[in-house]
Amino acid sequence: MILVFVISFIDGWTRPCRNSLVSRLVSSNQIVKANSLLSSINQIVQILGWSLGGILIVYIGEIYVLLITICLFALSTISLFFIKDPTNDTTVNQDAESKWKRFSFGWINIWNNKILRVATLMDLFETFAGSIWIGAIILVFVKKVLYKGEEWWGFINASNITGMLIGSVVAWFLARWINKKLIVSLFLSSLSVCILTFIFALNNNPWISLGIVLLMGIPYQLRDISQQTIFQKNVEYSILPIVFSAHGILIYMVFGLSVLIMGLLSDLFGVKTVYLTAGTLYGISALLTALVKSKVNIEDNIKIKSTL
Repeated sequence: MILVFVISFIDGWTRPCRNSLVSRLVSSNQIVKANSLLSSINQIVQILGWSLGGILIVYIGEIYVLLITICLFALSTISLFFIKDPTNDTTVNQDAESKWKRFSFGWINIWNNKILRVATLMDLFETFAGSIWIGAIILVFVKKVLYKGEEWWGFINASNITGMLIGSVVAWFLARWINKKLIVSLFLSSLSVCILTFIFALNNNPWISLGIVLLMGIPYQLRDISQQTIFQKNVEYSILPIVFSAHGILIYMVFGLSVLIMGLLSDLFGVKTVYLTAGTLYGISALLTALVKSKVNIEDNIKIKSTL
């Protein structure tokens, strides 16, 4: 249990570091394509991992699978030495005041920057809604609404990951448009997820549900890529890890709370209520984008600069 905690703790560093590195390695007009490529690779690995993992456990056992996992982590770590960071960061003071300033800097600047504040608020609503895809809630939906067995939980997960993979490819081809219309992309993708979630909640046909989840993965991924790009284009690369870390802390806190509340709603009012609630939250997220769209031009927004 302690080992799992340590692995999760260290893994929590990965996403802020990786997302921050993108803006250091590619030019501003290539960020959307870079994010799309990374996302595509991530979805492919997830599909292969879920498929091959179970097969390997059956044929060679869990010990050998764990050894393979350790080797893959080692190769991943070694590959980092081949990445050349072209930037030169300045040394930061490590006194107590500076450490507290760095700790609070990310949250303060997310709040002070209107684009990042709205993007983060959107993400909080959508993270809360996103807890509908945890195994416990999907399994209840599969059994009580679709009247199918546990294997359909796996089908829905596979359909969702496939949809997100398609979404990453779509983002690659639409990279130039997304780069120019990030707020519009956020609005359309959030609105699409909202509509599809309501349809999913009211549908009882399992095959149609698979199709809806597949379609939902596309705007879901477009939204994530657009939002990530907003952060990368509006925060100076030297402090981007701090801002991404602050953003991640908020997201994890909200997700933990949402799992508890959504589970309670499912027990009290039924699993359909959970999905209808999620659709409403996605709609609020889209509305936030619409309200800010006419007031903020992302290209004119001043980048957050380091004051540490």
